[in-house]
Amino acid sequence: MMDIVNQSETAVEALLGTPIKTETGEWTLHRPEEKTTFTRHVYAAEIGEVKVIFIKGKAVRIEVKPKEAFTFPDDAIKAMRAAGLTVRDGLEPESGGTHFLDFAGIDGVYAVRVVEDLEGSPGNIGYIMIVTADRYT
Repeated sequence: MMDIVNQSETAVEALLGTPIKTETGEWTLHRPEEKTTFTRHVYAAEIGEVKVIFIKGKAVRIEVKPKEAFTFPDDAIKAMRAAGLTVRDGLEPESGGTHFLDFAGIDGVYAVRVVEDLEGSPGNIGYIMIVTADRYT
């Protein structure tokens, strides 16, 4: 997934194929707070479903829903690695809650969030969210 961080829609499509779903909307950026339009494409990738939000032409938020089952929270590092992130053994989350873990300092992105699947398969990881900069949180 790191190959698509900050890439254009054309570059992402070259790597992941044609989107299976597209939607547009308005996003409120943080610091400074301003509204901007976004496009979200959903792709059927080898790893699983990948949702990519493009703001100002760049892939800034990437959500990976892995096909493989990973136990939450124990398999967080395995799931991040499956999503293509470089994660050192024993990495501890910076923060978290009952159903999510937040990590920083991974592959130069702002944050990575690992979220439990509360709807489909509680106890497993539902998705990994990669956020490229704090203004896209």
